[in-house]
Amino acid sequence: MRKLLSFLVCALLMVSGFSVLIACDKDPDNSLKYVPVFGVDATTAAQDAIEAGKMVGTIKQDAVGMAKGIVYLARNVQAGKELMDSTIEFNIDDGADKIRIPYAIYTGADSSSESDIPTWSGTAGADKLNVQVFWYTYSDTYLASVRTAMTTEFTALSANFNVTHNDCENDQAKQQSKVETAITAGADLLIVNIVTTGSDQAAQNIIDSAETAGIPIVFFNREVSDASVNSYEDCCFVGTDADEAGYMQGKMIAEFLLKDGNLEKYDVNDNKKIDYVMLRGELGNAEAFGRTKFSVSEANRLLLAANSAYKLVPSKANATDNTQPDDGISPFYLYGNWSAATAKSLMDTALTTHSPSKGDIELIIANNDDQALGAIESLNEIGYNK
Repeated sequence: MRKLLSFLVCALLMVSGFSVLIACDKDPDNSLKYVPVFGVDATTAAQDAIEAGKMVGTIKQDAVGMAKGIVYLARNVQAGKELMDSTIEFNIDDGADKIRIPYAIYTGADSSSESDIPTWSGTAGADKLNVQVFWYTYSDTYLASVRTAMTTEFTALSANFNVTHNDCENDQAKQQSKVETAITAGADLLIVNIVTTGSDQAAQNIIDSAETAGIPIVFFNREVSDASVNSYEDCCFVGTDADEAGYMQGKMIAEFLLKDGNLEKYDVNDNKKIDYVMLRGELGNAEAFGRTKFSVSEANRLLLAANSAYKLVPSKANATDNTQPDDGISPFYLYGNWSAATAKSLMDTALTTHSPSKGDIELIIANNDDQALGAIESLNEIGYNK
């Protein structure tokens, strides 16, 4: 209605013979040159995009907090303590030794926060601990920030640790081989970012190797099952709650849409629906599933709770994957698989036949910041989100 009134006022002024030049764009507030984009991770590049006004917000996945939690456990081992000794102040799952590092909403510098990680106390052991860290890939932007934070933490404790980092190049067989080589070379602690997340067998193979050698193992970031963790007493996991980022992203989206007339502003085709594109991470990854489903379901729950007539619906620009649960959300996405380049390519293709100016794409939700940034790059090329 607001857009229609704007058009009618312009039309009346023109036919009334006014010679004053008046901008009669049907979108006087320029909303058609901006598609709200939301991510997860709060990488430096994403924070810069938010500050520049190219992106609305992201979910802070605390790289420093994750690194500190892992090093806390390493200090236990180096001091001759049990792996999970004195971890009562951490958020630990019921039924499995899984430490959860909390998320936080990030929409600008004033919303930045870090997790309150307990401070380790005790007496260091006499001998240096040989720590081997295995990364599923070095190319993941968020994990690069975890690696930087972990390096900082271990460097401060260099008298107590020798640490070697291994790039497993997104190859599970290569990771298993590197683990076995490290064990043979005398590793005292394995810290593993599993390649094939969601595969009990991949995790179990590594656990079996560690247990045979009597070496503690800490999995992190990429989820392994409770059954895998519970299969060996010197095994644990440090990571985030797989679904929490989705719920928080949904909260962030709803809060954005419910303020400043944004529901009307970004409902470009005035149909009481916000047509979104979902850029999804790795299939089989618990975080990707939770972020895809719960970002939308939570946003819609909060819109309904606010007595709004609007709701998020999948844009026709999404692909349809009928292998996913038939919940009205999960099957509809573009498969960026965490990659900025892939996300940009997918958005480039989508934008050739689906126009933001017509309301085909009114909002973009990405499972991680890299995909969000890829989408923004594509939007920039058609004059949006500048």
